[in-house]
Amino acid sequence: MASLENNNSEITNSRSVKLSIWAILFSVTSFAVSTTAVPSLITTIARDLNVNVSLLGYLVMIQFSFFFLVAFLGGWVGERFNITPRFFVAFGMLISAATLMCGAFINSFSLFLVWAIPLGIGGGLVEAFASVMVSNYEKSGSSKLLNISQMFYCVGAIAAPGIVFLILYMGKSWRTIFVIFSIFVFVVYLVFIIFTQKRSPQTCSQEPQSETKKLPLGKDILFYLLAFVLICYVTVESVFACWTAAFFEAKFHSAPRIAAIALSVFWIGVIVGRAVASIIPHKHSLWPSMFAGITIFLFATLLACLDTSETVMFAIVFLCGLGAGPLWPITVAISRDARNSTRFTSSVIGFGAIGVVLGVALGGSILKRLGSSHLFPILAIGAVVLLIAAALASIKYKQEKRLS
Repeated sequence: MASLENNNSEITNSRSVKLSIWAILFSVTSFAVSTTAVPSLITTIARDLNVNVSLLGYLVMIQFSFFFLVAFLGGWVGERFNITPRFFVAFGMLISAATLMCGAFINSFSLFLVWAIPLGIGGGLVEAFASVMVSNYEKSGSSKLLNISQMFYCVGAIAAPGIVFLILYMGKSWRTIFVIFSIFVFVVYLVFIIFTQKRSPQTCSQEPQSETKKLPLGKDILFYLLAFVLICYVTVESVFACWTAAFFEAKFHSAPRIAAIALSVFWIGVIVGRAVASIIPHKHSLWPSMFAGITIFLFATLLACLDTSETVMFAIVFLCGLGAGPLWPITVAISRDARNSTRFTSSVIGFGAIGVVLGVALGGSILKRLGSSHLFPILAIGAVVLLIAAALASIKYKQEKRLS
């Protein structure tokens, strides 16, 4: 956590600000726990409620549709009514904690679909506006703290399935797990309220905004480009998160426990990629790191198109995570650096949620209709599209910097 000490000496010298940053980082972990609760329990819930497991895909679609709506509209509401990101994060954790607690008492699939709405709303508020709060502590042109925040997300994303496994192994119900996760999110909410400053600093440029920075979102070309970059990345991440285990079972006839390890290898790669991005010099942590990450990911997906063994594929999956890991926090950091606007940044994050729905649907369609051999070739095509989108966004961003 060296960058927490050195990122901005004027800000991070005080103990209270360090505690504030830690509290924000743990709020991101709470979001990861709340959002991975259902995927971790999906087969158990389906069996208990006597429904086809594939139907619970609709739950994910509803959840992240509302994630998109609140992240996109929240920035406008915040500007219109002078509501701080801190309020949105706190309110989002309360909603998430209450929703998880209510989930323990649901007895029908239709109620679960309704339940997904507040789960998506709470998650959208926490993820989008906690990221905005973190970005307020960044140096201009840096993505270090945002990479660290997403490492905290990965910790929650990895720990939650492990906790689910342990509690189910102990013979407890999935309803008990919802209660435990609800209590965890509420405890993080209390820590957040106690230790976060009521107004986080504005570390981006405070110079008067140019005409470009005052553009409405609907007319802002850079907004569309960055939103598309994030949609592409989240789609790819969602394909891996949802379908890596299924790919190993279909391609190599791996045992379920081995296939599950493959998913963990991907997330380990993501954490390592974000850790590396958090320690490199800040002047290289935006566009150079983004293009390096996309190049690694493209190279790995092309390698996966070859006829490889199960062992080699584990290494390839790690490389995919290594390259893809920094892309989300870097895109958010660029959004913040480009416009210094909560609405702009939260809206870009909101559009990224569309990628979750696309990734779930795309990966399932490929494996079902085309077969496992087509998964990585299509992901390689996606990496090329991502590279082109990032290049166009970089050109537009640098043009504006030269004119400002």
